[in-house]
This record gives sequence, structure tokens and C-alpha cells, in this order.
Amino acid sequence: MRRHGADMNARSNVDIAGGHTALMQKVSEGDEKAVLRLLQNGADANAASPSNLTPLILASSEGYTHIVNILLQYGAHIDARDHQAYFAALNAAADNNNLAIVKLLVEKRAYIDPASVDGMTPLLLAVSRRNVEIAHFLIEHGANINYYNDDGYTPLMLAIERNEISIVSELLRRGCDVNAKDKLGMTAFDWARNTGKEDCLALLQSAHFQGRSREDS
Repeated sequence: MRRHGADMNARSNVDIAGGHTALMQKVSEGDEKAVLRLLQNGADANAASPSNLTPLILASSEGYTHIVNILLQYGAHIDARDHQAYFAALNAAADNNNLAIVKLLVEKRAYIDPASVDGMTPLLLAVSRRNVEIAHFLIEHGANINYYNDDGYTPLMLAIERNEISIVSELLRRGCDVNAKDKLGMTAFDWARNTGKEDCLALLQSAHFQGRSREDS
């Protein structure tokens, strides 16, 4: 029951609880019933912390799939970003290996390539964290396979560095740019050679040979 005159979206003391609203507090606790009750009583699904951390980004980071769904039903902005990492909910879910939430957000038409403050898209984050299922899902649903972060690292380069053969193979099958260079001028071939990833190097060479064969035919 809402107390008379109470501000449902008032923030707590920043020093004590990060400036969270009551809704943010309940999201952080994973209290699905309390979240729903607050929203039914008028809490704003988009009321954010001073750093613009929204309830949806927080729930996506923590892996609370049902709460994410509830927030979306009550009008949470699916592509809102925080002001620190510049994460959207999809970045947070991919970074924390929350596959069910990634699937839900993509199903609800979240932008699939939001880049963080250092240029990390959900796909780059998933590859970097070795969240293989999420990486494959994002690739299958149209994530930009040639997007590069602030250091010029592509999904292919990061997959090679992590020795994630299945991701390397999928990226090559889908025609990613094998000649892209990072800020040091290194290509995926250089990454494979310099890190001793022989299996990845063999895949790259095979893809390069097949590409040359198609050009010559």
C-alpha cells in the first residue's frame, strides 16, 4: 500500500545506497513480488540512479529474467544507457553471461550493437568473457561481426586470443573481415601467429585459400 504523500521515485542517500530508488533497491535484491507491487503503485520503471543506472540495466546485469520482463511490460526503455560504462541492458546481460536475458532483449527488439564507453558491443563483450552461447546467438541474430573497439580489436581477434575455435569458425563462415587491423597494425593472422593459436591459424589460412579460389574461378 502506498503511503499518503510518499514519492515512489525518490532516491535514497547516495552515500548509503548509490542513490537508488525503492524500485532499484528491490531489483537489486531480486524481489520480483516487491518490484511488481511498486510498479503497480506508480513507480517509474525508468527512474535511474545519479549515474543513470536504470532498473532494467541492473536486472539484466544481475540475471533476473522475470524482473526484466516485468520492467519491459511497464515501459522500461530497452536501449537506455548508464553514464559510466555506457552500458545498455544488452551489454550488461552479455557481459555477465545472462543468455536468457540476452534472448529476451533481442526478442523485444533491443538494438543489438550498442557500444560501451570503450567501444565494446554485446558481441565483443561476450567473446571477451568467453560467453560462447551468447556470442553465437548474437552472431546468428545479426550482430556486427566486424565492429571494432577503441583498440581496434574485432570479434575475430578476441576469439583467436581466447582460442574459441567455434566462434572463430562461425565468424569466418559468415565472411568477417580477416584483414582488419588493430591500432598496432596487427591482423587476425598476426594475432594467431603471435599467440601460438595454431588451430585458429589453420582456420584463417583455409578461409583465405577458399576466398582466393572463389576469386580465381
